[in-house]
Amino acid sequence: MNNGGGQKILFWVRQDYYSHPGGDSAQAENLKIAFEANGITVDISCDINISLTQYAWVAIWHLERIHDSWYYWKKAKLAGKKIILADTYWPFPEDLPLTSRRHHWRETGKNIMRLLCFWKNYGKRTMLLHAIRRGYGHALDDLLNGVACHLVNSNAEKLPVRRICRKDVHVHVVHNICNLSPSAAGSLLSGRCYDLICVGHFCPRKNQLFLIKALKKTHLQIQFCGGHRPSHRRYYKKCRAMAAGQHIFHDKVETETVHTLLRQARVHICVSNSETPGIGNLEAMAAGCKLVLPDIQPVKEYFQDNAFYFTVNDEKSLLEAIYMALNDKQPHLPRTVTSQEMMNDEIKELLNLLNSRCSYEKVFVKSQTAFK
Repeated sequence: MNNGGGQKILFWVRQDYYSHPGGDSAQAENLKIAFEANGITVDISCDINISLTQYAWVAIWHLERIHDSWYYWKKAKLAGKKIILADTYWPFPEDLPLTSRRHHWRETGKNIMRLLCFWKNYGKRTMLLHAIRRGYGHALDDLLNGVACHLVNSNAEKLPVRRICRKDVHVHVVHNICNLSPSAAGSLLSGRCYDLICVGHFCPRKNQLFLIKALKKTHLQIQFCGGHRPSHRRYYKKCRAMAAGQHIFHDKVETETVHTLLRQARVHICVSNSETPGIGNLEAMAAGCKLVLPDIQPVKEYFQDNAFYFTVNDEKSLLEAIYMALNDKQPHLPRTVTSQEMMNDEIKELLNLLNSRCSYEKVFVKSQTAFK
């Protein structure tokens, strides 16, 4: 992939990319800016039948969610394309390793349930059928070892991926960024009209039910900002029932509305037990919120001393962190820990590495052919 060489890369994204935007949507848009700043043209598509002829490279998302990625991997591989995988993966629970047989059976069962849920959706049905037929273990091995490069969001995330893929597969760190400018938040710093906010779509990974249960013991009210996917409808209803009117729920809202709500809140809470750094957390920091975050390595790598941390799934620890944040007398200071310029440089480094690797492979193949 040559810098400025006019080559094209396809970002092949999940089927509900446009109907249910999330952190990976923001990541893809920011990566698009970074690649194009380095002279690479980027197209974003969720069309499972798109022609790959014009693309030298294909980027796909999600290591463990093979229902969103393996079918794309298969088609790109058959078309002879080089593949980049953005993993968005952090190992949790620790007692259920990604490569374990028990994990494979669990994910296979979930994929069968997804197939029943999305049977009328041609794109999702096609992707799920192919992934189930391949088998979770084989599909996972394809994604781990059949790509040119893994993109991870932190050095902490690099280590577990590095341990389970082949040594010749490159793992490259590209930090997440957010598009909310701290200067844009400055004019609203005096207008913090409510205490708590939690941004993110509803699903068991985001762990909102745990937060709602913990707040049952208090009079605190939180603004939940995010919708749910069809497969998580029951989880969302369970959260609403558990809340019993204590909290405010903002279903699918526009990005600008999310930013406005963040600027009006004092404390942003993230309780995900498998969280990579998270676009929502970065946006909350840029909006000037105090942060209450899980004590997880990739999260601490980003936010360091700029957050109040709690032990995962420990209600007492969570409530202590929330009250510490609410009682903290330090002023709300909008700030960022990453930037678009940083991402541009990290992509430039990636392109240089991939260029040198491609050059080596061409020379190696040529020498092998000559030897024969």
